[in-house]
Amino acid sequence: MRGHPDDDTSGGLHFAMDSFPMNVHGDADSHIDALCHVIYDGTLHGGVAASSVTSGGAEELSIAVASDGIVGRGVLLDIPRLRGVAWLEPGDHVTADDLTAAETAQHVRVSEGDLLFVRVGHRRRRVSSRCRV
Repeated sequence: MRGHPDDDTSGGLHFAMDSFPMNVHGDADSHIDALCHVIYDGTLHGGVAASSVTSGGAEELSIAVASDGIVGRGVLLDIPRLRGVAWLEPGDHVTADDLTAAETAQHVRVSEGDLLFVRVGHRRRRVSSRCRV
């Protein structure tokens, strides 16, 4: 609970607020991560200092750039289909050559302004491994 009676509730109507934290890095939810989520050797994308990410949020490279929404043509490149497998195994990499080959195989070209989605078969692999147990 947030906004509980220990807070200043004088002067009018107030409400106790619920908080519902979620782990969105699983198999049930879809979301967009901003570039500020990945830190490598103490820096973010483009050499931005990792210290720009605080408990109050990200000072740079946040998802705020998309606050008015994202509109574009969605293009799905199916890498397992290209390779003739049901899914990619953990540790398999998708290369620029894979993306180019998938464009050719699927008769599509990714262009500036497109929203690129790359299928690797994660969910199918997870469901299959649960079925074997």
